[in-house]
Amino acid sequence: MKKIAVTFLLILCTAFAIGGPKAVYYVHTGTSIPMSPTFFKDSYTQGFNVGVMVGMRFNPRFELQGALDLNNSAFDSQGFAGTLDELQAWKKKYTGVEPMYNVDGNSANAWNLFVNAKLIFPPKEGGKVESYFFAGGGLFGLKKGNISVTDSEIEGKEVFSGHEKTIAEKSETVLGVNFGIGIDVLLEEHTNFYVQLGPTIGFTQGDPTVIVPITFGVSIRP
Repeated sequence: MKKIAVTFLLILCTAFAIGGPKAVYYVHTGTSIPMSPTFFKDSYTQGFNVGVMVGMRFNPRFELQGALDLNNSAFDSQGFAGTLDELQAWKKKYTGVEPMYNVDGNSANAWNLFVNAKLIFPPKEGGKVESYFFAGGGLFGLKKGNISVTDSEIEGKEVFSGHEKTIAEKSETVLGVNFGIGIDVLLEEHTNFYVQLGPTIGFTQGDPTVIVPITFGVSIRP
């Protein structure tokens, strides 16, 4: 994470050095929705995101951005339990008997350091709302904490041998992409309010991880 912060700081300093009046600075927050794969979607809830961006606007219709984002999703114990093949099979075999088990886990954190291209559709003369399309890619990281399931015997049967099943913490840093749409609302000469949404895709081991952030924030043009 330290290398990521240093890289983004270099992007920020470069923008200050050469950007002048063309530089645009963004800060945002919002909600993040886990979408794929199924295990990830079922085991984690809708969470929150925060992020910062530095944009270089070359003309009224085109901008390049350096973006650093963090998406956090809380662990969903009930959703996770539904993904366990052993538990599902046990339930089917003993219909009507709910197993006594405890599930404990930590949240999942995804970050991305992307370079995005932003295509802007300026408002008509006198208008205050402009729409845009963005797309880009770079580094995507995902960290999922330990998950443990402990059960008790019911009618002499065990859900898991040894009474416990553990999925170890896992971290990955891979390539990723994102794309989406948004709108900018002019608040005053140098400040905009913006809302954007679109999927962030990390090419993690096995199936890609897909998160859909919905963000809103403020941009400042010095």
